[in-house]
Amino acid sequence: MASSRLLALFGLLCVVLCFAATAHAQAAAKPTKAQIKAELRNMANNITKNYPQYAKYAKDINKYIGLALNSKYDFTALSDATLLLPSDTEVQALAKKVPATSSNIPKIYNITAYHIILKKYTVPALTVLKKSQPLGTQLKQAIYKVSVQNGNTVSFAKTPNAPPAEWTTIKIVRLYAGPYFIAHGVDKVLVPTNTKV
Repeated sequence: MASSRLLALFGLLCVVLCFAATAHAQAAAKPTKAQIKAELRNMANNITKNYPQYAKYAKDINKYIGLALNSKYDFTALSDATLLLPSDTEVQALAKKVPATSSNIPKIYNITAYHIILKKYTVPALTVLKKSQPLGTQLKQAIYKVSVQNGNTVSFAKTPNAPPAEWTTIKIVRLYAGPYFIAHGVDKVLVPTNTKV
């Protein structure tokens, strides 16, 4: 099924990109592969147990840990990153718009990379950022915090001065906070500039 293939691919890309996203970390601060593997499994198990709406996604991450750790990326570079995990429902909705075909892999890659922020942010930290604060992503295309409706509903935009009609308002749920990265659940998929779905 195209939906399950995309969900699995999205999970795999998030694992791969999450590691690649933090190559800027100093060598002394790099965790070992064993530490990374243990934390990813811990994250997946915790999310599966406590947040059923993200269970499928978390299980996919868990499933692909071994494959990801055997790829060419320097996975020991993982540190100081925030991973935004769209809910299973949102990823499945994306699958209908962007089927898991070879021609769509660049789109899926871009969307996944856009959900990895190159700094650790708790939910409160995201909400208190200044308006139009740029958040660097693995895609090297920033997202901008432009508004906060309440403690966990934040509006992001692709440009710092985007009109409200171009904002994406998402609810953020803290899912996991570990020594190397933080994971938050979001109720929408963020789509970067120049990526049509």
